[in-house]
Amino acid sequence: MKIDIRRYSVNDPVPDISSAQLHLLTDEIDSGKTTCIRRWLHEWRKNRIDIFGVVSESVIENGVKVGYDLLDIRTGERRGLIRSQRFQENWQLGRFHFDRRGFARLIEGLLSQRGDLLILDEIGPLELRRKQGFYPLLRHFLQNKENHTRLLIVTRRSEIDALKTTLNQLA
Repeated sequence: MKIDIRRYSVNDPVPDISSAQLHLLTDEIDSGKTTCIRRWLHEWRKNRIDIFGVVSESVIENGVKVGYDLLDIRTGERRGLIRSQRFQENWQLGRFHFDRRGFARLIEGLLSQRGDLLILDEIGPLELRRKQGFYPLLRHFLQNKENHTRLLIVTRRSEIDALKTTLNQLA
């Protein structure tokens, strides 16, 4: 099955989510992808688009990035699931550790939600190479043929080829 995909960068205007089932926001590391998502969220909410998912926010301590908090778009709940120090049960990728239990709870909550648009900020090496993190959620939404939720994936430009390979495998 061919997936209809629209691709954007941080300087693009607010996309019309009805134009495709899958939308990609790609740009460089620290280029403002999350800031762009926040701008788009504001406009989509004004148009009464029902949005759910997560936005990743950098956590800086003493001028050093020590991890990311994942913010639930619908509830506003902030979860510290990515840090430079270990969790009790974790995956490690580079200098960061990912809270395995926390991701499982977050994914379970997102799977129970419905809406017009699911935002995943961000899909990266953890999902694309290791099939961990948000990978089960990505797989569910791409393989569930009765699902009419549109999907916006945020990823680094350097991951676009790996993402396309994963999308083709899951479609």
